[in-house]
Amino acid sequence: MVKTLKLLLSSLLALFLSGLLVLSVFFAFLQTQKGKELLTSALVHSAQKQGLALEIREIKGRLPFHWKLYGVKIAFERDLILSVERIKGRISLFSLLKKELYLKSLKLSSLRLEHPALFSPLALSLDAKGRWRDSWFPLHLFLTAFLESDPRSTLTLTATRAPKKRVSIELSTPLGGGKGELFLTSQNAIESASSTFFFNNPVPFSGKAHFQNNHLELTAASRAFQVGREDFSSACLSLKAQPQGERWEGVLTAEMQSDTLPIAMQANLSFDPGGSFALRDLDLAAPKATAGGSLQLRFSDLSMAGSLFVQAKELDRFATFLPGSRLFGELGGEIDFSSAPLQQTALLLSLNHFQFREMQAGHLLVKIQAQDLFTSPKGVASLNAEELKWKDLSMEEGSFQSHFEGERWPFELSAKGKWKDPFTLDLAGAYLATKDQEEMTLSSLQGKLLQKEFRMQKPFQVIWSPDFLKMTDCSLHFTGGYLQGECLLSKERSEVTLKTEHLPLDLLSLPFTSLSLSGGAGIDLKLLSTPEQLQGRLNLLLERVALFQYGQESPLIAKGSLSLHLDDDHMQLHTHLISSLHHFLILSATLPLSYSPFPFRLQLERERPFSAECVIDGRIEELFDFFDLKGQELKGHAMGQLFFSNTLSSPSATGGIRILDGAYENYTLGTSLKEIQAEVRGEKERLVLDHFVGKGASSGSLSATGEIALFFEKDFPYHFDAKLENVGAIDFDALSAQFVGPLHFDGTLHDLAIKGKLAASSVLITIPDELPTKIPELPVTLIHPPSHLESPPPPLSIFPIHYDLKIKASDHVFVRGRGLNSEWKGKAHIWGEDTDYKGEGDLSLLHGVFAFSGKDFSLTKGEITFSESGAQMEVRGNVQVADATITAILSGELTSPSLTFQSMPAMPTSSILSRLIFNKDISEITPFQAVQLAQMIVTLSGDSAPNLLEKIRSSLGVDRFNLVSTGAGSDEISLQIGKYLVEGVMVTLSQSAHSSQVIVEVELKAGFILQAETQEEEEGKFSLKWNHNY
Repeated sequence: MVKTLKLLLSSLLALFLSGLLVLSVFFAFLQTQKGKELLTSALVHSAQKQGLALEIREIKGRLPFHWKLYGVKIAFERDLILSVERIKGRISLFSLLKKELYLKSLKLSSLRLEHPALFSPLALSLDAKGRWRDSWFPLHLFLTAFLESDPRSTLTLTATRAPKKRVSIELSTPLGGGKGELFLTSQNAIESASSTFFFNNPVPFSGKAHFQNNHLELTAASRAFQVGREDFSSACLSLKAQPQGERWEGVLTAEMQSDTLPIAMQANLSFDPGGSFALRDLDLAAPKATAGGSLQLRFSDLSMAGSLFVQAKELDRFATFLPGSRLFGELGGEIDFSSAPLQQTALLLSLNHFQFREMQAGHLLVKIQAQDLFTSPKGVASLNAEELKWKDLSMEEGSFQSHFEGERWPFELSAKGKWKDPFTLDLAGAYLATKDQEEMTLSSLQGKLLQKEFRMQKPFQVIWSPDFLKMTDCSLHFTGGYLQGECLLSKERSEVTLKTEHLPLDLLSLPFTSLSLSGGAGIDLKLLSTPEQLQGRLNLLLERVALFQYGQESPLIAKGSLSLHLDDDHMQLHTHLISSLHHFLILSATLPLSYSPFPFRLQLERERPFSAECVIDGRIEELFDFFDLKGQELKGHAMGQLFFSNTLSSPSATGGIRILDGAYENYTLGTSLKEIQAEVRGEKERLVLDHFVGKGASSGSLSATGEIALFFEKDFPYHFDAKLENVGAIDFDALSAQFVGPLHFDGTLHDLAIKGKLAASSVLITIPDELPTKIPELPVTLIHPPSHLESPPPPLSIFPIHYDLKIKASDHVFVRGRGLNSEWKGKAHIWGEDTDYKGEGDLSLLHGVFAFSGKDFSLTKGEITFSESGAQMEVRGNVQVADATITAILSGELTSPSLTFQSMPAMPTSSILSRLIFNKDISEITPFQAVQLAQMIVTLSGDSAPNLLEKIRSSLGVDRFNLVSTGAGSDEISLQIGKYLVEGVMVTLSQSAHSSQVIVEVELKAGFILQAETQEEEEGKFSLKWNHNY
């Protein structure tokens, strides 16, 4: 017995030791890399059986007690992915032996939820530590995000009740985050809670919430932020609430501080989790605007009761929330809800002196009376407008009314106003929307537009869905013609027919302000398309078309035809256009294409062969009247023939065109050419300019060669090399120039770059004699602009021209104006776009004079510098008077330099001017001359124009023009007109009402002036005077 017992114990001990050894080997194997790889594979395989895709990048730790998992990713159904960068946990071995899981600790770092509907992944971190008990309770955390696609994701966590009854939560997302603590009672009821949170978008703010003793307080604040164009210095929000039986009652307040638009809000809240939510005594206040009311939402049937109102006297204050939009006017509105027996809704909205962007209205009134609006709406809606204006459309009055009941919405529309000419419009119909399709029925349509009456002959329908579009037979008659057509577009079959006679082309010019078109057209269109074939034709006949463009005195008169045939994968086109002078353009082509029945689409195939022929014989300006050349005009007689073949992506051209008696104007540069002769020929994928010669408007010539690449995708790039021979390439009011040298032109249909190194043969820079008075630009905002106020037309789009010119001139650069007549030399680099050009360089004076009040200052020094800030000049010149040398200084901006004087010996400005103007010391001038002198000093010290006498003197070309008293104690006034015969000798004619004199003044050295005057009362005699200026 003892032996048997010993044997049994020995066997058990051996079995235990063997099991312990096997377990030790197993645990040791788990610590190896191979063991961890096998464990990873086993976990992935087990997850696959559960329908989950599991990835584990790496497993570490002292397995199986201490686990470290890295790069864990689980893919669920519906594209939801849960990824955890790191998981750490400790497991109780004895619990595992009892087939129970006991976690001593668990830590998850960088947990992320990813879903295509989410704007950005949701990042979380989770820490848990505790033990499992017999009592379990579920904890459900719902995460809901309202982003661009309004996604909703729900995460459910289940955990045991912690011994300390505390739950810590931390949330972090790109939009914001927060953290908090939740304390539970032994019955798992919330005892208290506190949290802090923050948001980054759309407005950054942070806040905190606290709940204790059945009181909830929440506050949030934000510092400086911007909404639209409005800068807010701060914002704050406060919510205080407490339970009242089954409901929660609270007060919500909010403020946004701004220098121009402070906003304050206050409201009482009531929330019954099982019944309703109420907003009572809402009060929203802003400058010149208020809003308020009370509203209750019942959860059971989503019905509302209450009313809200809004009133804003100056809507322009809120335009700051709509960057780039114009908003003006007054707004008043009210909406009422009642829920017995069905949901009733009444809306009244009134707008006065309203403007939004390009639309203006004197008065707009919107009324809606609806029942059961959110489920099966029934009711009436109307819109009335007065003095409505949008671009060129002016509507004196208009109204829209609709009676809607379920899916069918009948409507009526009437309008009266002016669109280039008075118009009227009346139509009636109905809109029907079902689950599968939508339908628009027009039962009547009539009116008058562009002095032509029109009327629909019978009702027609437009029916559409995602799979088809159908328009029943439409017949519209108008003065002198008609339009009739119908169409069906679907995946199986598309068929379109359209026929018109004497269709008024005036309708096509309605959207354009600078274009007027008149005449008629006949159209015959037939199209049949299935997935297997495409057949169709279009015949267009133009009946004496008259095209008026802004700035042209006479219209372009033309007529022509267009014929187009579709046959499966190709299109044949033939166009014939004839002008009033029997000039013509003929275009014929066979083009490859592809098509789609629905949605119907025709597309040219660029990689398949095509052929085309263009024949022209006529004035090219008549052809270009149909195109916007953006600041340029080209004229001349063109004749020739061009052939095109190969593919549209790589066309090949042959043939040629000649241009005779041409002319070119560039209104941006002021460039003008005449007597242009040119020859263009086709050479494979290029149009080559072999010969171009033109004469300048006044002198010189220009010759050029180049080519245009026939690449549609690149907007037809071109390159031309030109040679200038004393041609006037620039002609502005302030600058005109003639150049010699090469120019290079590179561009496309949309822009042009000009580069070159030129020698200036003649340059004239003109300083304006008079500058307009500088009027400050004050920002003006119309508070209530009249609805009839005409908005200025938008500026004409200018073809962008980019400059990069290097210019050198050894002489013949003339700077003239405001008494300056000078010649210069120098160099400059000019670059920029259109009239916004910049320059660097300098000019140095060769010689010149500055004329002031009959005195010629010999220029001794001069410099003009060009920079990005503009052109600056400084010129000095001297003149010798009786007792001094006076220096005139012109300095400042080239277009408006200032004039100052210095003298040797030094004298005040008044004494210098007295000697220059009157050849007298200031102590010797008359009172009237003193007034002239004072006005001249004011003129020189400011930006005002010269005085009246100086203007007359300058226009007459004389050196003296004065009004003087004839003698002491006399009221008689004499007019003096004088002219220098040579330097220092002036002859003056003095004429009064009763006498006349001839005065000869000779300026001697050392300040002496000799003056001889004739005596009319003693014929043949004269008096001789002298004076000396000290």
